[in-house]
Amino acid sequence: MWKSRLAVIALCSVLPLLATASSAGANMEFERQWPVGAEPSSLDLDAAGNVYLAVEGDQIIGFDPRGVETVRWGGFGVGNSQFNSISGIAIDRADGLLYATDRFNHRIQKFFLNSSFIQKWGTTGLAAGQITQPSAIATSPDGSVYVAERGNHRVQHFNDIGSSLRTWGRLGYDDATEFDQPRAIAVGQNGHVFVGDLAGRIREFDAFGTFIKRFGKQDPTAIDG
Repeated sequence: MWKSRLAVIALCSVLPLLATASSAGANMEFERQWPVGAEPSSLDLDAAGNVYLAVEGDQIIGFDPRGVETVRWGGFGVGNSQFNSISGIAIDRADGLLYATDRFNHRIQKFFLNSSFIQKWGTTGLAAGQITQPSAIATSPDGSVYVAERGNHRVQHFNDIGSSLRTWGRLGYDDATEFDQPRAIAVGQNGHVFVGDLAGRIREFDAFGTFIKRFGKQDPTAIDG
């Protein structure tokens, strides 16, 4: 049923600044919207303000700032540029690269912004370099990437060619060392990593995985935190 719904993107005048904006009182003004014909799962912007959107689990669509479609790629499968549920995308704005989490293929795929495939890495498992159900991804100012693994209840840090640098986390509720199905991840300009998980919390770590602080708390009336 969800595939039959018409999804739209709503852009605010500050959207191109999302990667750097930190003011809680930013003035948000509605600017425009456009239909995309499918249900979005993740989006990011490049350095020019173009929007890249993952939809329906297996496609990526690029739009210019006016909402005009410029590129589309993907499809269901296990080959290069094919996906089985894209749950997160992230753009390295300095180098013009796009990373996508291919959740049920347990891998990351890397592209140029024109859709050209570059590489993929990951197989299901718990060892360093293996990935189980990657749910979100974020790029760091140094060009490396952080992946939230829903299946392994951890964060894994890779360099820009897919070599594992470090992992941290396991199933549980300790703020410093444990996660419950991490689903969201972002990296600040200072390299600090922010992770949201099913336990209803967001936590901040330094670039090496050292716990700094948490904020948010679980709503006991919510079904999934």
